[in-house]
Amino acid sequence: MLASPSPLTIPNLSGWPPTSTAQVSVSRSIGTIGNLKVAVSDPFVLEASTPIVSGSGATFTLTAFAGAQTASATASDAAGSVNIPVSLTLCGRPEGLALPTLVNPVPNAVGVPTTIGKLYFAVWTTSQSASMPMLGWTLRLVSTQPPIDITGMTVVASPPPNSGQPFPPPPSGIGFTPTLAYVTANIPTLTAGTSYTTQIVDDTCQGVNKAGTFST
Repeated sequence: MLASPSPLTIPNLSGWPPTSTAQVSVSRSIGTIGNLKVAVSDPFVLEASTPIVSGSGATFTLTAFAGAQTASATASDAAGSVNIPVSLTLCGRPEGLALPTLVNPVPNAVGVPTTIGKLYFAVWTTSQSASMPMLGWTLRLVSTQPPIDITGMTVVASPPPNSGQPFPPPPSGIGFTPTLAYVTANIPTLTAGTSYTTQIVDDTCQGVNKAGTFST
């Protein structure tokens, strides 16, 4: 089985929020491709779409969720596999958020209802990015199942009572004044007995921003 392009570099693209994607084609010189699966080395960095298979070829899309990283994707069926090394570039613009913290439920909570419906976070933003959650931050719930991606978070005045505390603010920098914001997102019904790690993505100018883990 062959893949193209491979190795692959995913750049940061223009627009807001910047979206970094690339289409990959795989093919087999003899025979057809069967039930193709695509696995990624780090689900916090890279996500693969469901492959579209046609005869001896198939295509799928890789989406990056962090910059300045290396990862890989492996496409396989019963007859063989191919590995695609992936490099993710960095755009050079400062990150829009820092130290996101899951505050409701609190980090490491167990027995969280599958129908909780909303998650609340404390985030430190730059002074220029206080309204960015309204512009398309993505909340990701990563588990042993395919990630759940929820686009669009809402700024709230405060989290519910008995919520956790944010991290202390990061140091100020040139053109950077940390501002605390609380954001929430609606989530679908979850799977019982599952551990979820939350990740907030403002764009791929950032590294991986994990915000806390909870279990249903």
